[in-house]
Amino acid sequence: MEKKRYIVGIYFLIFILISTAYLAGFIYSSYRYATGVKTKANVTDVNIKTIKNHHTKGGSSKSNETDITYEYTDGKDRYENTVKISGKKHIEKGDEIKIAYDENDHNKSYLFNEIIWRIMPTLFFIFITIAQIFLYKKFCRPKPDGPKETDEVI
Repeated sequence: MEKKRYIVGIYFLIFILISTAYLAGFIYSSYRYATGVKTKANVTDVNIKTIKNHHTKGGSSKSNETDITYEYTDGKDRYENTVKISGKKHIEKGDEIKIAYDENDHNKSYLFNEIIWRIMPTLFFIFITIAQIFLYKKFCRPKPDGPKETDEVI
């Protein structure tokens, strides 16, 4: 029984660490966006690449990588930036998007949508971790022995 509890504990620890990493990424992205100068940018190019990862018995697995190039202005100068995001995103050339840029370094600009895209896996891992803890408590915890008999009379 002790070995089972140890394995389940490691399993929960892994999920908690993954959830924490996603949450830290989300908080960092939110902070970058919140402290930047907000503006709108125009998408000048969208390039979606399909990447084959590896072959399995059932076929091969694929993933997508999207490069989004956009340009924005700070009122006097025009800047261009490209971000690489995993997965297909529903952004097309000519779309107007929300960004924030670092006032001291215009090469650092961040998409608002990056924050939205990061919250989904973060919430997923947090929800799964909490659900697993509740399920563990309900089904896997050792049941306490019945009431102990005592010699005392009350």
